[in-house]
Amino acid sequence: MKNHIQIRNLAILFLLLTSFTFPKKTETTSFFVNADCPMCEERIEAACDIKGVVNADYNLDSYTLTVSYKPAKISIEQIHAAIAGAGYDTSMAKATEDNYNQLPGCCQYDRSRTSKQ
Repeated sequence: MKNHIQIRNLAILFLLLTSFTFPKKTETTSFFVNADCPMCEERIEAACDIKGVVNADYNLDSYTLTVSYKPAKISIEQIHAAIAGAGYDTSMAKATEDNYNQLPGCCQYDRSRTSKQ
């Protein structure tokens, strides 16, 4: 009987330790990013090449970025800010005029667009 209690206590301790040392690994979400050309797609995905982002895939046809990231290392707001820093408006962050104006002419999208219209 005493061995069963010790085994149970060890199992509980193991579960507690693993729940604290192995937090939720990744989250995946999709959101609007305004862009116009294949070069934009490359720039948006490159802007997501930051610590905590596991994968980023931009779909130019739907203006949608799907991103997988580690919330323990980066927030979704930081990802939006990184994209806005590259010159692209997102559903949560707007690029500054300076960042937008630094984009090549073919990448200067219609800033009034807020979704696929």
